[in-house]
Amino acid sequence: MLKHPNVLVLVLEQVHDEKIAGQGRSFFFAYRQFVYYSLQEKIRNRIPKLSLTEKKWFILQLLCGVSQIHQETMVHGDIKPENILVTSYNQLFLTDLVSYKPSYIKDDDLKHYNLYFGELDNNQRCYLAPERLREQYDDSLKGHSRLERPMDIFSAGCVIAEILMDGSPLFDLARLQRYRKGAYSPQADLERKVHSPVMVEPASPATLLLQSLLPAQLKLRPPIVSLLRYEDISP
Repeated sequence: MLKHPNVLVLVLEQVHDEKIAGQGRSFFFAYRQFVYYSLQEKIRNRIPKLSLTEKKWFILQLLCGVSQIHQETMVHGDIKPENILVTSYNQLFLTDLVSYKPSYIKDDDLKHYNLYFGELDNNQRCYLAPERLREQYDDSLKGHSRLERPMDIFSAGCVIAEILMDGSPLFDLARLQRYRKGAYSPQADLERKVHSPVMVEPASPATLLLQSLLPAQLKLRPPIVSLLRYEDISP
């Protein structure tokens, strides 16, 4: 069982209660700590917007949570603001580690994309690593056993960019498809949507962090633990 200040996992318990399950039977139930807010609510609906200090604190906690999951030889598989919970005192938890969602999806299969990863906003937000969308797809790619840690790193980068952009998404599904094919760069959107221009200057810590998290090529993303040195994203 993962025990980390920034990871919240389900607890599974077996209960033997003949009144409920019947004679000789048992049942399982899963539960986790209740946290009122998701990061989605914190960054998209809040007025006033998050301060720079709050953004830095969330980003550091997110990196720490992903690092702990990876140190346990696990992969989250679906990092996005809805799967990140935040307490009233800004403690952040990564939750809902998925073991059933596919590692790859055919790039034109909107049915399965929406089933597993879509949002009810016409796919205006996308957090999947680009290599998970495949032009060529066969039965050998089915299942979740092919998840790799750099896939989480890209997703975390998308969430961090959204934090810096006060809830605006870095990628929608169409932009991610273009980015995967080398036809789109997110830098212009970052410069336009991050309210402090100095935060996205070429040599700023925030820019260096995002450049490390968001390469289109999986092999170019370094281990998450090595990125924690960028925790100070001050101008």
